[in-house]
Amino acid sequence: MDRGIETPEVIGEKYLRMLDALSLIDPMLTGWDIFEGRCTMDDLLDWAADGSPEPAPIQAIPLEQARPRMTALVETNVRLDDWGRPEPERGYGLVAVNKYNGTARSVGVSVNAGSEFDFNRWSVSTGEWKIKTDPSLITYPILGGVFRTMTSIWPTPWACVRGTTVDNEMRPSAIVGQTSVEVFRHEITWMGYLSAKLAAGFEPPAELIVERTADGGLLMISDEARPDPANPDQMRRSDLLTQIMDTRYPRRS
Repeated sequence: MDRGIETPEVIGEKYLRMLDALSLIDPMLTGWDIFEGRCTMDDLLDWAADGSPEPAPIQAIPLEQARPRMTALVETNVRLDDWGRPEPERGYGLVAVNKYNGTARSVGVSVNAGSEFDFNRWSVSTGEWKIKTDPSLITYPILGGVFRTMTSIWPTPWACVRGTTVDNEMRPSAIVGQTSVEVFRHEITWMGYLSAKLAAGFEPPAELIVERTADGGLLMISDEARPDPANPDQMRRSDLLTQIMDTRYPRRS
């Protein structure tokens, strides 16, 4: 996400708008709970993604209960320093999970926003630790809709949907947008986004599916079908998109 200081009120409004927009994509993306608790963003991400020990204190609040007090909820979820003290300069972290949390249809959405530094980011995780993701969740209409929603609401220099090969299938392992990041080492790139600044003067290959976004950015998709590791043509386009993303988005020095 772009670096910038946003107030808890603005962050809360955008987070609600994001969840409402995601809920319109597919019934699986509904029934959201938002986590509240004084813990680090990394704690929340680890817990939501892979079953790490639950941070404490923390509680899950249904979306409609959270809606009227989002500003206070954002303020409660301020980033903490190494000594557990609030550090708003590093932003505010929010994590929500859908109604299928803990199952093969689980989806988690995390956002860190309002940081003065390079801590602003968003990510979407699918599935659960040691539970195979329901294939009906890993489709272009769903993840493509998620990708467009996230890049439109949370401005980001770059974003991507990437995955690894597990049991001869593509599994998403990164649906992310950040200010800067080290080079990824995933096997498959399905979708990529570059901001108007990063895409300036770049002409994407004709074999990629390309969309220009409202903010002047560039959305590139290797295939409308879920990438099949056994399909050489799909993997060739995926490799091409990987090369583009790895050379055009900013990397952490």
